[in-house]
Amino acid sequence: MKWTKIALEDLKHFRNLDVYLTVFLGVFVAILNALGVVDFKIAISAILATLALVAFGMLFDRHIRNNLSAVIEDVRHISEANVTKPSVDEYLFNQKQPPVRIDKLAQSAQQELWLVRETGAAVLGYHFGALEELLKKGVNIRLLTSNHKAEVVDMLVYRSPLQARPHDFDARLVEASHLAQNLRASSNSRGTLTVKRIDYSVSILGEFVDAESQYGQAIIRFADFRIPFEQYPTIHIGKITDPMTFNHYKEQFLSMWNLAMPVLADDGEENEAEPETTREG
Repeated sequence: MKWTKIALEDLKHFRNLDVYLTVFLGVFVAILNALGVVDFKIAISAILATLALVAFGMLFDRHIRNNLSAVIEDVRHISEANVTKPSVDEYLFNQKQPPVRIDKLAQSAQQELWLVRETGAAVLGYHFGALEELLKKGVNIRLLTSNHKAEVVDMLVYRSPLQARPHDFDARLVEASHLAQNLRASSNSRGTLTVKRIDYSVSILGEFVDAESQYGQAIIRFADFRIPFEQYPTIHIGKITDPMTFNHYKEQFLSMWNLAMPVLADDGEENEAEPETTREG
């Protein structure tokens, strides 16, 4: 009864028709042959035709199984990728996790803190106390910013969402210099503060904590066109978890640092006079 029920259900939904047709033909020919109704040669021909139908059904089923196996393999790879690697949206615009605070990350620094900014005025102003404590602890701080050159400032102004004027960036660069000098002078520190400027409108902003150590970390922000700093696509990477990405941006920093000109050296002396930019108007 169970097999009959299964067969009726299959026929109702037009499933496995080739199998049932093969069984029916085989039984039908066998009965006719046993009754002597059909010639033996005809029975053999019918049996061969039935076997051919069975073979065709097997080939079709094998093709379906191979396709299904390929689909399952694709699904497995996609599933593994989703487990081991977040989507780009989650990686660059992760709204589920609160942003990593600069001061909190910097607190873990034992040797060095590298900063990259357009002018440096905001990071020195907002985190003056935290940076002062790092210097007292013996952490060496490097700050890399863009410089005063007219063409560089013009690019920063064009990229800015605030409709700033060139004079505004000039003023912030001067403010950053004064803050750096005050920071260096205020901290009875064992660490050093070095500020450099490069002839380039820096395209990445970030912080590197103990970049040369095994446990280095970094926050990298991509300076996009005319959006606020808080909305920059951001990644938090570690030397252990993301070694290739970490080393790439570490080398980017060092390349810019080696080409940049010093403004405030390790001894706190200002090495470069504040340049003046001249523009019409």
